[in-house]
Amino acid sequence: MQRRNVLKGLGLTATAAMTAKPALAQGAGSAASAPLSPWPSPQLATRNRLGHCRIGNGPTVCVVLHEWLGDHVNWEPVLPYLDPARYTIVFMDLRGYGWSRDVSGSYTLDEAVADVLHTADELAISRFHLVGHSMSGLVAQKIALQAGPRLQSVTLFSPVPPTGFRADEAAMKALNAVIDDDGAAGRAITART
Repeated sequence: MQRRNVLKGLGLTATAAMTAKPALAQGAGSAASAPLSPWPSPQLATRNRLGHCRIGNGPTVCVVLHEWLGDHVNWEPVLPYLDPARYTIVFMDLRGYGWSRDVSGSYTLDEAVADVLHTADELAISRFHLVGHSMSGLVAQKIALQAGPRLQSVTLFSPVPPTGFRADEAAMKALNAVIDDDGAAGRAITART
């Protein structure tokens, strides 16, 4: 049900921006059999902020947002290359994903923007670099419009354009199927990997 609410909200905003369950940081099984997480002290979402993990204590802050069909876990390959002495990197999970998986809401673009900015406020982050990927690239663009003076830079990877994009009837049918059909969601994830 959670995936369906997320998809109906932000998915409608970006025409095809979100379409699957988020992954979790650790595998299934008991604590003894679960692999160790490379994420130091992740913070689950609360009523006041998104789930996140802060890496490093450097003076330059970078907020990193995840992509469509993913969460913070998909950033794991870059972790060994981060310089925690020079940077503070905050990986945030949007509502319905990863550390914010159980946070309900309207799942709209405006809500995602407000959540990121409010979480930055709660973490006393006044100015920061912002990284957005795919769906969260759209979120980052809107943050730049709303809170531009807070941003030192914006880096976007394969962002959803602010104008949306054209999709024929067959493409829209396939995208909408992901909302209610677990098999279609699985095929979308498999096609992406």
